[in-house]
Amino acid sequence: MNHIRLRIACLAVATAIGAAWSGSAFRTAGTTTARTRTSATAIGRVQPTPCGADQLQATIAGTDGATGHGGATVVVSNASATPCTITGPTILELVDARGEIVSQSKGRKPFMASPEAEPHRIILDASPVAEDGGSGVRRFATVVIAQGGCPGGVFPEGGHLRLLINGTERVMINGFAADLPYDYRCDVEQPPPTGPPQLLVGDLLEPEDVG
Repeated sequence: MNHIRLRIACLAVATAIGAAWSGSAFRTAGTTTARTRTSATAIGRVQPTPCGADQLQATIAGTDGATGHGGATVVVSNASATPCTITGPTILELVDARGEIVSQSKGRKPFMASPEAEPHRIILDASPVAEDGGSGVRRFATVVIAQGGCPGGVFPEGGHLRLLINGTERVMINGFAADLPYDYRCDVEQPPPTGPPQLLVGDLLEPEDVG
């Protein structure tokens, strides 16, 4: 009888241990599955790629001046439905009516430009559409451009300005009229310019939210 009781007791203990192990394994498996799903979600998040010229818009937003210096602010925005990135340094080009480059910036920055420590990547979100069908909030970057000091240079008739962004993408600047503000004004009367203007461009600044 004692042997029978001992066997029953051992069987009960084994059953309890088996049930506990089974529950633990089930919980562990559930945890593993949850972690795997989280990892898959993280891996599936695609990082923005560099913006192409067809994704970008560049527009002169206005001009400014102080203490004898001037400059124009260009707004660079993402007009596409896909987030993308832009990275400096940026080059400013003046192109004539035939598409030939007349002048190109050589690394000098306008006095009015905010200095940046080094070129950095800026993520431009996709341009959303508001619930009412209008344009929603989008993010943009800015860059200051100017021509060299007075008397400046000759801007060809029918020419336009464009920005070289991400090393290869050329984006025409909308809102360009006939010339650019001088990096510094003339203190005395100067003879009229005879050659192409010297072009200056600052660093791309971090994007801001606008409505």
